[in-house]
Amino acid sequence: MMEQRNKLTLHVGGRIYGGWTSVLVRHGIEQIAGTFDISLTERWPNQQTEWAIPPGEFCEVRIGAHVVVNGYVDSVSVTYDANDHRIQIKGRDRTGDLVDCSAPSQAFSGLTFKQIADKLCAPFSVKVYDETTSEKKLTVQQKKIGKQGTPPKSKRVEGSLPKCACQNGETVFRTLEKLARNEGLLLVSDHEGGLLLTRAGRAGRVEVPLEFGKNVLSANLDVSHANLFSEITVKGQSSAQDVDDVGKFESVISSKTTVKRAGGDVKTGSSQIARYRPLIVVCESQADAARIRQRAEWEVGNREAKSRKYVATVQGWYPDPKSDDIWRINSMVRVIDRLSRIDEEWLIAAVNFKLDEGGTTAEIELTSPKAFDQLPEIPQPKKGAADTTGKFERV
Repeated sequence: MMEQRNKLTLHVGGRIYGGWTSVLVRHGIEQIAGTFDISLTERWPNQQTEWAIPPGEFCEVRIGAHVVVNGYVDSVSVTYDANDHRIQIKGRDRTGDLVDCSAPSQAFSGLTFKQIADKLCAPFSVKVYDETTSEKKLTVQQKKIGKQGTPPKSKRVEGSLPKCACQNGETVFRTLEKLARNEGLLLVSDHEGGLLLTRAGRAGRVEVPLEFGKNVLSANLDVSHANLFSEITVKGQSSAQDVDDVGKFESVISSKTTVKRAGGDVKTGSSQIARYRPLIVVCESQADAARIRQRAEWEVGNREAKSRKYVATVQGWYPDPKSDDIWRINSMVRVIDRLSRIDEEWLIAAVNFKLDEGGTTAEIELTSPKAFDQLPEIPQPKKGAADTTGKFERV
């Protein structure tokens, strides 16, 4: 049983393939599709039946009974010489098609984000599930082991979006991404063929802490101010054209919001940007004044939180030998590392499941949960500072 739960298998055309020499499966909350890159022998050990895996085939990759990729084979590479014969297979979740394929030249008016996502994803047989208005979505295996779905702590108020349109040549993912940013949503694959609309931490909490010197084999802490600014101004777009004139939107009037970082002798969070470093961000889609302020606040908090990243490598693909579930992205976990002076809750932003000469390991990338909050804490405006919310300007 222990050996089976740690076995990674590829399921294609009703067959199960093995003989792995190396494995890399990656999940991340900033990528809409999970990926896999595996190398394997041409035949099962001690089995004489030959097989071939053509690109474009539907496939599933599983760790034990857990489905970690549900999608298609992207490429197959065969390498051989007189002494060795190896096949390398790469693929992605079904949601990978949303990244590659163009959206229809279509305009939307009076629809919620979920309704727009449903319309754009339906042709690709990708079901959309919103974890910000409903219970947390559980995988098939999580249901079998008795896990329970939980409602969001703060249910998102789902309203109709301002007029928007898919630009000519724009991919489905790009269309959804620019709308999701204004809504404070993350677009994440559920790794079972669907798309999750979610927010930071919705996958729950890992009870086993990551502690250097115990279960953490190696670690890396990266702190960077390269993407921090003293003030960030977000400008929105409004249209002078009717929504039916697809592709003919003209940005005539723009609302804007400026969020200033604390400078001088005032410290914001763990960072202090004293010198003048302004940034202007143009909102990807039409938005009213309230959404512009929401985006500006999100931009500040997102950059602040992403300035610190911690990467831990652990043995195996489960939090501990007794765990029924694998490491899951978008989960909270306590990190204890005296060398980096860390003892706090971090968000699992990405997981790389690996198999190589060193055995099975998981490389876990962590960041502050505020990196993906809808409305992270922001510095209070200085006394006497003007509030630009709702003001408009010609552009």
